[in-house]
Amino acid sequence: MAVLSIEIFLRAPETTDPASHPTPEWLTRTLAEAITPLTAPGSVMPVIGATVDAFPDGDGAQIRATCLAADGVEAMDTLAARLEAALFDVACVEGWHLHAGQTNWYCADN
Repeated sequence: MAVLSIEIFLRAPETTDPASHPTPEWLTRTLAEAITPLTAPGSVMPVIGATVDAFPDGDGAQIRATCLAADGVEAMDTLAARLEAALFDVACVEGWHLHAGQTNWYCADN
């Protein structure tokens, strides 16, 4: 297992009407709630800490998490799946995309 930090960006398509964007508060709350189950002891990928920074105009967010995982791909896929599930079938984010950001390794057992 490794301790690593990952970041994922949620972005609205450029063609989206800004009037249809959710509020930054809604984005922050919804995405943070999606991550919360991963912070519980014994979760599939223990998250040590997470931060959600919604963009001021509501057209996206940056999600950062420090977690324990076998590798960066597993961490990114697990977190992305939680975020996708929270946003599934929500009209104000229809057509939005998740994009992988940086992965930083802090330590690993070899």
